[in-house]
Amino acid sequence: MLTRLALAQDAPPVDAKALISALKQIEAKRAQSAKQLAEKVIQDINAAASSDSTAIAFYQDAIRATSFVGENHAQAMFMDWKKTEADHLKSP
Repeated sequence: MLTRLALAQDAPPVDAKALISALKQIEAKRAQSAKQLAEKVIQDINAAASSDSTAIAFYQDAIRATSFVGENHAQAMFMDWKKTEADHLKSP
């Protein structure tokens, strides 16, 4: 325990300016990634809204991704859901 404490005391001092600069760069990259993701989501939604069939497919993919992915027998469960919702999905 004492050797760890002694080694920690020998560490060079932290360069606060460099650390702040690195954190600002990380934040800028994160903000840019978030902006790009939001733009892609908007594009995907606009593309899905182009017709009824693409909107239904988009909705079904969203249901599959949020409700069935990772579940045991996910494909079978999704197909059962799709069958029970078929009339609802076809209605105007």
